[in-house]
Amino acid sequence: MVGETIVALSSAQGCCAVNIIRLSGNDAHRIASSLTGIEIPKKGFLARDVLLTVGGIRIKARLFSFCKPYSYTTEDMVEFHIYGSRLLATMLVEVLIRAGARAALPGEFTQRAFEYGRIGLAQAEAVNALVRAQDETQRKESIALLVGEVQKKFEKIKADLIELVGLAEVGLDFSDQDVEVLDKEEFLIRIRSVIRLMKEMLPKAVVHSSLPRVVISGRVNVGKSSLFNALLGKARAVTDERPGTTRDFVEERMVVGDTPFILVDTAGEGVSDEIGVLAQNKRALVLDSAAVILNVFDVEQTREDGFKPIEDERTIPVMNKIDKGVPSWCKDASSGVILVSALRGDGIDKLKKEICKRLRYAGGEGDAFFVLRRREIVTSALSALCEAYRKMRRGCADELVAFHLRVALDEFSALFESNVTEEILYGIFRRFCIGK
Repeated sequence: MVGETIVALSSAQGCCAVNIIRLSGNDAHRIASSLTGIEIPKKGFLARDVLLTVGGIRIKARLFSFCKPYSYTTEDMVEFHIYGSRLLATMLVEVLIRAGARAALPGEFTQRAFEYGRIGLAQAEAVNALVRAQDETQRKESIALLVGEVQKKFEKIKADLIELVGLAEVGLDFSDQDVEVLDKEEFLIRIRSVIRLMKEMLPKAVVHSSLPRVVISGRVNVGKSSLFNALLGKARAVTDERPGTTRDFVEERMVVGDTPFILVDTAGEGVSDEIGVLAQNKRALVLDSAAVILNVFDVEQTREDGFKPIEDERTIPVMNKIDKGVPSWCKDASSGVILVSALRGDGIDKLKKEICKRLRYAGGEGDAFFVLRRREIVTSALSALCEAYRKMRRGCADELVAFHLRVALDEFSALFESNVTEEILYGIFRRFCIGK
């Protein structure tokens, strides 16, 4: 609904010094006023400290208010910045929902910014890519896309294609007359120039660093490597009954449905020798980078009072070796445990579905989707343009050259907002994080 007020926790996952709660829509100022007791000005910008009651606790927050159309979404918008516990931030979101806001969908703030003309589609994609950038190169590329440098180059290519199509079609109009609209060699040079520009803009293939990581973690000899192989559907990691077989992490790219990610097998907890300590340090670094953590337990080694999954919202508890029996407390659906047998393959499909669900919720496959979408569009356009070049060099009919040039233009135009369908927009924005 247009103008409907939405709310979400906008800061990064995990521990943050400051948690940001974002509120946007027609009732954003009213809802903020009802919680703080202060009047939000209808014009201008406001920044001030406020006191909020959350879960019976009085907490101090910094309030920032923005008036339409001078906000990120172009709507009335409010942000609460609070220190400390993420739990308090989550509770504040619930308070704001009870006050009249709705929980935001993934990418909904950026989608509104796009729909109301604040940013273009390429810039919207860049927001997500920037959030997920894992190195300086990715960060710079994302910023270039965000500030419009890449879009300007795309527009230059499109303008050149339009001119080529126009010249080719004018040539057809005068084909029955002894008039040469453009010298053949000059036309080939111009096509080659656009081909070169397209190749420069062709995004790099998806690399490991651009995909979310699903990390398998747990104590030694709980079957982590067997689970790794079962998920991949092939024997990639070495398995052995002796504990501590895996001393380094092993990773492999995999795709489930339309969701690509990197699956990582790590060294088991509890190995105390010198090599084991180094492996534990690496394991900690890998866990920090995880989008999803598969915390694996051995059904024979785990009692209910000893079942303590990693306390992290990224965690999926996995009980392995159910071919040896299942404790009654594990069978309760409310336990949240995924029951599997890596040996027999039981529960593996269910686990894959849960992984995809978590990645979609977190927006984990977003940047890969964006790279693939742009790459597919530019590759299709480039293929048609190269075909036009070949046809012209071989002296084929002008109609064939014009046809392939038109195909190249139509394909390339899919990069621009006016040619984007609702289905494509849904596919783009649902891959964002909640709160972006």
